[in-house]
Amino acid sequence: MGTWKKVLTEADKSTNTTNPKIVDGDTGLVTGDQVYDWVTSQGYGTGAGDITDVVAGTGLTGGATSGSATLSVSYGSGSNIISSAPNSTEGTAIDGGDKILYADTSDTNTVKRGLVSDLPFTNNTGTVTSVATAGTVSGITLTGGTITTSGTITLGGSISGLTTSNLSGTAGITNGQLANSSFIIGDSTISLGGTDTTLTGLTDIDLTVGNKTIFDGVGANTLTLGHSDTTINIAGNLTVQGTTTTINSTTVTVADKIITLADTASPTTTTGSVSGIQIETSATQAEWPELIWTNGGKLTGWTVANHTASATVDYPVAIMQFSASTAPTTGDAAGLGSFYFVESSGALYIRTA
Repeated sequence: MGTWKKVLTEADKSTNTTNPKIVDGDTGLVTGDQVYDWVTSQGYGTGAGDITDVVAGTGLTGGATSGSATLSVSYGSGSNIISSAPNSTEGTAIDGGDKILYADTSDTNTVKRGLVSDLPFTNNTGTVTSVATAGTVSGITLTGGTITTSGTITLGGSISGLTTSNLSGTAGITNGQLANSSFIIGDSTISLGGTDTTLTGLTDIDLTVGNKTIFDGVGANTLTLGHSDTTINIAGNLTVQGTTTTINSTTVTVADKIITLADTASPTTTTGSVSGIQIETSATQAEWPELIWTNGGKLTGWTVANHTASATVDYPVAIMQFSASTAPTTGDAAGLGSFYFVESSGALYIRTA
């Protein structure tokens, strides 16, 4: 449900001409002069005053009973801010991030704030007390005993069961000893142990039922299907998972009557924001004319722009709702800032919420 406020015009101006010009029950718009005349007629005026007392509390000094008052933080008196602080945490360990007050002797003892970690204390040295060696993995052992202050750990041993003969060799069956030393795919004859990166003469390629992946070995390169005169027919649906789809066709025919933009598995007004159509008119994208919808945008959320090299302004698309004789009560029109016009009275309203 929208909230509407009436747009006041010259016709709404108060017609009261008596003094004072503001009277109880007058619903017309009044001017600054009328307000001034009414305030004056009531005998209101401006005056001056003075403070009566400013008391310095615990940890503070100064104060006044009149005129200007100054309060200062007490650092040295018996009721200073340190002595006045709660002592319920005394005995609790102080962290490096805790804050402290100190007098900076290099700056005329100016009181400053710092961290406990800023104090010039260090403790970054020590001695190893014990390092033990133990365990055997596939014949590999660690030796060196227990080290208490310094020493050496040695990795030693050997893996048994491995020889040169069972790691390498040339024995095997040669192609000449086989009845068939090659095989044929399409027009290609391939020797056993050989390779052929180009297969020709194929009339059909079929796969078993189920999800499959082909040609993924191409990687981040261009995969071309068919000749420039070839027509590729896809019998089923086509889903493109890439982030960029380029169509170089000069004629594109779409049977769908409604084109959906910003499609996603979990659509929201956020995922659909800043969607629309651009027309490429120059080498600079910022100069392209466009029709864009933005979530939370003014009025309908739609903006239209006739961008040029000298003008790149996005203009909100506004819609005005008309009524023969009824003021807006529940209508939403076209978003915040849209208008509602009552034809019978000439009243104009603007939606504010």
